[in-house]
Amino acid sequence: MEPISKRRKPLLIEPHSPDYVSIKKTPGLVANDLSGLSPPGEVSPKPLTSSFSSTKPSGLPSSFASIRQLSVSCFRTMTPTPQKFPDEAGRLTTVTSSGEIKILVIKLNEQPWRLGRNNQADLTIDKPTVSNWHCKVYAIECDTGERLVCLEDVSTNGIRHNGKLIRKKAVILNEGDHINIADQEFLYSHSAPPGRWQGQNASPKQGLPRFRPITLGKYCVTERVLGSGFFSIVHLAINTQTCAQLACKIVKRPLTTKRSYKEATKFQRVMQQEVELNASLEHPNINKIVALKQDSANIYLFLELVTGGDLFGYVTRNKHLQQDEAKFIFYQLALGLQYMHDVKKISHRDIKPENILLAHHGPEPRVLIADFGAARLADKAFCSMQGTMSYAAPEVLTVYTRQEGYDGKKADLWSLGVCLFMMLCGFHPFDKGELESRETERRKMCEVLHYHVEREEVQFVKSVLKSSCKDEALGYLSSDYAEVRDVLKRLLEEKPFQRISAQAVLAHPWIENSKTALEEKYQERVLGQTRRKKE
Repeated sequence: MEPISKRRKPLLIEPHSPDYVSIKKTPGLVANDLSGLSPPGEVSPKPLTSSFSSTKPSGLPSSFASIRQLSVSCFRTMTPTPQKFPDEAGRLTTVTSSGEIKILVIKLNEQPWRLGRNNQADLTIDKPTVSNWHCKVYAIECDTGERLVCLEDVSTNGIRHNGKLIRKKAVILNEGDHINIADQEFLYSHSAPPGRWQGQNASPKQGLPRFRPITLGKYCVTERVLGSGFFSIVHLAINTQTCAQLACKIVKRPLTTKRSYKEATKFQRVMQQEVELNASLEHPNINKIVALKQDSANIYLFLELVTGGDLFGYVTRNKHLQQDEAKFIFYQLALGLQYMHDVKKISHRDIKPENILLAHHGPEPRVLIADFGAARLADKAFCSMQGTMSYAAPEVLTVYTRQEGYDGKKADLWSLGVCLFMMLCGFHPFDKGELESRETERRKMCEVLHYHVEREEVQFVKSVLKSSCKDEALGYLSSDYAEVRDVLKRLLEEKPFQRISAQAVLAHPWIENSKTALEEKYQERVLGQTRRKKE
């Protein structure tokens, strides 16, 4: 459990207050669906489930037949304009046994709302089946600007989400979602402005029309966007048989004209290779493809849904991580890479914080290696530049300047070293904020390396290829970091044949001296979570 933040109070509407009286006068407005009640200019995600029972809970004002009606009236009466709460993402409305209406306003960049029996909870639910700390509710922002509100259960008895029991996992809340904690009833209203691809006229940069929900077998792909990449968009999906939420990565097929037939064939081969490699992996720290569907326009990859964002965002929000937390995350990544390299003989070739996902909100999360678009069997040397330049090893950056290729597994370890440095220090080891932009220098570098280098990448490449820059970067770490400095020195070794392996990293004193504590934490926070997901 993360440190307890200062207790907050929900918006409270007491009986006989002016707001309460105003709300009681508006029950007739509920003929409209909740999704039509967003403030002007906003688009709310539609409900993903059927209408809920209108059974009247105890304490509900007499004017209302259900908490849905009450929530609609509260939303119409109480919701401020977007300018008033610029970070607002959504609201949970409930009624206490004494008839008070309580509204939790969930905002970005705030500590989670904590619900439970504990009197220090933001909302105390004093019921015998409610855990001391039962669940938390928080908002995250995708790279598309879409705001997501997540409900994470941390209890013994679980939560009913749209009638389905969830336990020890997180779900993304959608407009009209119905939540039960014991017999306390909540209704969710989405109040965030739309993301870049969620508005009425939104369309992806790839030129795709606005997405409409689609059913593929037992999976329903919704319009809610969770993220985007250069070649793909990630949507929220639902398994209609189990109601479980997933992430769906949608990759647009290239046009199959005669001119592009060769390109389309290559695309199909690359996608098939990604799916086959990823599907062969079975590890708690790897984001595995659950299913593959396709039609004439797109390929749909269904993956485990994670709600904590990515490592880059996590480090950015926290400025940097404490050594113990960085060690636990690093330990998980090293285990995942050891499995890929030694058991499956696969190189990822694009390890970076943006491709490391957090399973949940809060400190010391379970992490998963994601995006296997560049991954290949590492049974021979690679002879092409792959991955992201600022995380690429020296031998990858200079691959076109020599005859021999490079070992993809060793290149992964260099990238892991860059990630570790960023966790500890909060900045890139080879970016001192002096990104040179002189065109002559950039052109000279392009000629030497035999590929195009963008202006903003010049300093990265220069620093990586200059060994003294590594020593300068390691100098930022104090003497208290002696062991981890040695790990970084071995990971950021310019000569790949001298670079430490994933197996050797796990045997290093920095890890070995904390092995018992790391294994206990791994059992609880990683293996325990994956077992519960399978249940």
